[in-house]
Amino acid sequence: MNKLRFGAYVYEPEKAEGFDFHVLRVKQETGKRIIPMQDMYSNIAVFADNVAARNNKNWISQSPLGPAQFGNYNYNIYWDVVCATQPEHRAEQLKYIEEVDRQSPGIWLNSQYFADHGHCTCPRCKKLWEKSGLTWLGWRRKEVTDYIE
Repeated sequence: MNKLRFGAYVYEPEKAEGFDFHVLRVKQETGKRIIPMQDMYSNIAVFADNVAARNNKNWISQSPLGPAQFGNYNYNIYWDVVCATQPEHRAEQLKYIEEVDRQSPGIWLNSQYFADHGHCTCPRCKKLWEKSGLTWLGWRRKEVTDYIE
């Protein structure tokens, strides 16, 4: 019988007592990055990234109701979200994930999806979706799954 294990999700590289493992937020949605720890799993926010969005406004996910930015009250968005098909961001994130993976026992990803139900409708996404021949949701699912795999 497998033993149930309990983990703690932490924002600083300090362990909480009484847990079997720890997951350290090495890259938060704010864009803040900290050094991974060899004895903690690493958590990385992939497409939610305030720093990348601030430095590259044209990377922000788009929709008919406006961009995926904090402050767009048409959506329940608490940070800025980069388009999930943005090539430079995707490449940089994969490189970062590989780096972090070498420095920790494993990776837990979050914010690895399109911003919300109406996103992204930028010209690149529209073209990729039309070319795919898939339904809108099917294309979005495939786009993220293929990237993560």
